[in-house]
This record gives sequence, C-alpha cells and structure tokens, in this order.
Amino acid sequence: MHPIKIGIAARGIDNRVSGPNEFTHGLIRAFLEFNQDIQLYLYYDSSNPKNLYPKARERVLSSKNRLLWDHILLPKALRHDNLDIVIMPKGTIPLYTPCRTIAIMHDLGYFYPNLNAYKFLESIYFRLNMRYTARKAWGIFTVSEYTRQNVLRLLPVKHDKVTTIYEAPHDRYQRITAPNQLAILRERYHLQEPFIFYPTSISPRKNIIRVLDAFESILDVIPHHLYFTGSLRWNASNIMRRLEESALHSRVHLLGAVLPEDMPGLYS
Repeated sequence: MHPIKIGIAARGIDNRVSGPNEFTHGLIRAFLEFNQDIQLYLYYDSSNPKNLYPKARERVLSSKNRLLWDHILLPKALRHDNLDIVIMPKGTIPLYTPCRTIAIMHDLGYFYPNLNAYKFLESIYFRLNMRYTARKAWGIFTVSEYTRQNVLRLLPVKHDKVTTIYEAPHDRYQRITAPNQLAILRERYHLQEPFIFYPTSISPRKNIIRVLDAFESILDVIPHHLYFTGSLRWNASNIMRRLEESALHSRVHLLGAVLPEDMPGLYS
C-alpha cells in the first residue's frame, strides 16, 4: 500500500511570529512527527522557507500574485505530485483541485464589514471564495466552536462537513523564571514594569481601539504600561492617531516583530 500523500499550502510562511505562521508551522511539525505512512508535500510561494523541513518534499511555486498562485500554480503542482489530499490553512480552496481539499477557517472577519479591517475588493473576493469553499471542500476545520457556529450560520455548508479542532501552544511556551533571562529581555525591548501584554497585529479587527479606551480610563488607577507585538496592517491609521493624540503615548508601546524564542519570556 502506497503512503498517503498529503500537501499543505504554505503560501506566505516564514519565521516571523504571527498567528498564521505559528499555526502552519505547528501543523507541519505534527504531520512530520506522526508515526504513520505519510509523504508530506509543502508548497511555498518563495524560496525563503525552503529547507526548513528536510523530511518533507518542498516545492517552490514562485509568484507574488495570490490569485495566480492559488488557482493556477498550486493546482498544477498538486496534479503533478498526484496528491491524495491538500490542506489549505488560509480558509479557501482553488477553483479546481485534482485531489480532496480541507480548508482551515480561523474566523469569518470578511463577513463583518463594520470592522473595516480589509480592503473592499479583498473582502468581496474572500466572501465569494469562502462560500465556494463551503460547498466544494471535502472538509472544513475550524479552530474554535465559535468559528464553527459562524461557518454554519453564514456559509452554505452541511453540518457534518465542519469539525472543530482546537489550537494548542508550541512546546517553547513554558514559564521563564531565570532572572538573567528576564533581565536580557527587559533590556532588549526596553520593558517598563509592571505591564500588560497583548500579542497581536495592529489592525481594526483586533479590537485595539476599545483596548486603548479601556486602558486610558484606568491610567490614573494602575501603574502598568501596555505592550503590543505584531506588525502594522492595512487601515491601522486610526489606531496610530489614537495613540499620538492622547495621553496614551507614554504608556503604550509597539514592539513590532519579536523573536519567536523571546515570546515565552514576554508572557512570563
């Protein structure tokens, strides 16, 4: 019996700390550690992550055009590799695939225009494609029961096609207690204690304005600073203006990209 050939569409993956990256890396590691007869294929959109996983068969489909990569280059590569199943961690599937497809849906933010978190045409594209995915995918995995209920409510999908598989942290997330390690982090990121820590991209859909409103209302009550990690995303200008035009600027700090190995220390 030939091994099951499983592919993961790893477009956009790199070593930066982000929710999608952490999820996809964790998924890859889990398959590689799984003691069954599996051949794992990874499909990248650039050569940057190549050789990260030498036990997998890595394919580079070079294109910066998301539509070309998703709907032309990826299906062509799947057909060439004769896969049994492909997993799409970004929640949508190509218009044509030569094998079974599983889409992983993290949230349905594109269906909430009041968030103003995505460009108009991007929202239209993903709403249409997620509806198509709901009809055509072999299976849909969600990362929470809340998202599963949203999928069932907003998309044309059968109940038995949607399964919740909860996320779990990387093994690196253990409490750091060594004083010297914490001192290095304190100096590296100029941390002022005590502080509140929110690891997130700077985007309207992350509810940051309300977090800032709540924090500002208790500035005179608590001594804490507020730290965000993560990159600036589209339409973050209102958030930045909110920071610059209030008393928050001296107590709120944007750390930007943080080294993966430093994250447990920040949590600690």
